[in-house]
Amino acid sequence: MGKGIGGHTRAHHGATDDWITPPHIVGALGRFDLDPCACIPQPWPCADTSYNLSDDGLAQPWAGRVWMNPPYGARAEPFLAKLAEHGDGVALLFARTETAMFHKHVWDKADALLFLKGRLYFHIRTERGRRAMPVVRRC
Repeated sequence: MGKGIGGHTRAHHGATDDWITPPHIVGALGRFDLDPCACIPQPWPCADTSYNLSDDGLAQPWAGRVWMNPPYGARAEPFLAKLAEHGDGVALLFARTETAMFHKHVWDKADALLFLKGRLYFHIRTERGRRAMPVVRRC
């Protein structure tokens, strides 16, 4: 795989896809009806209804305003495709604007884009699973 604008040489291959969205990010965007990519466990709700990995959010019906922090890398594409088809929601993504996935499901479908300044702090579960802790998401 070639380097993109950000100089990334490969997709994310971390130990987890459970990068819990900070509550202030979702709170600033208003109420959401559905989160099809909720973490297990989800320490705070991002939407009124949530589907996690065991629920298979892609196979479930989507209704209303969707919040989505999809799995990273190529696993995000089917979620982005479904969100674009659904037509009402917000996705939190890496700004990999040069990728085919971004062009196909974001550039040609989104009504608006917001690029955050600086690095976003996510939350992850500690190994003991007792509390969510903030971390910097690195590629």
